[in-house]
Amino acid sequence: MKLKYITFGILFFYTINKMNAQDFFIVAKDTTFCSNLKFVTNLFGTLNFISYTDINGQDIEINGKENVPMVMTFHIGRDFIDLIPLKAEKPEGFLRYTQRAINGKLIVYLSEQGGHEIDSYAPPEISSWHAVGDNAGTNRFILKMPDGAYYTIKSKKNMKKYIIPYLLECEKFQKEYKDKFRRKERPFMTMIWKYNTMCE
Repeated sequence: MKLKYITFGILFFYTINKMNAQDFFIVAKDTTFCSNLKFVTNLFGTLNFISYTDINGQDIEINGKENVPMVMTFHIGRDFIDLIPLKAEKPEGFLRYTQRAINGKLIVYLSEQGGHEIDSYAPPEISSWHAVGDNAGTNRFILKMPDGAYYTIKSKKNMKKYIIPYLLECEKFQKEYKDKFRRKERPFMTMIWKYNTMCE
């Protein structure tokens, strides 16, 4: 059972690619700046290990879910990894750490949960990213609004009732965006990137 638990546990392991990169993690309103930041969650998405080097050069390890604080955001290298709902329609339910695929006023999370690491894509202007999942066949494609609301992007209802009307509130975007409003990953992510560059 222990071997199975370890096998299917989620391991997020990030390293700094540039000497000037700055890691940090946020707990409530406190931000801890560091380097060599790593973290591990268990099968259920619960954070149970953090290690990092603090600003004084001391190596720190925090082990055990009862000891690890509730981190809301990790910043490792150039990537942001946030604690968000497993299901957008159930914000009070289970949580998962998920990397931001698109960052800015509107945030897109795209995570393929298949029990193994996958590579994905983004428009050329956006840094590359990857995610690790645990539930085979589950695709999590979620938009976070500035008010903190989460929406499943592939839902036609969400696109028509919430997402498109919000995008069109920005006059510049409304005038300049000529493509279709699509729910597929690549065109949607490109559309949100364009919105974020036009509208603040």
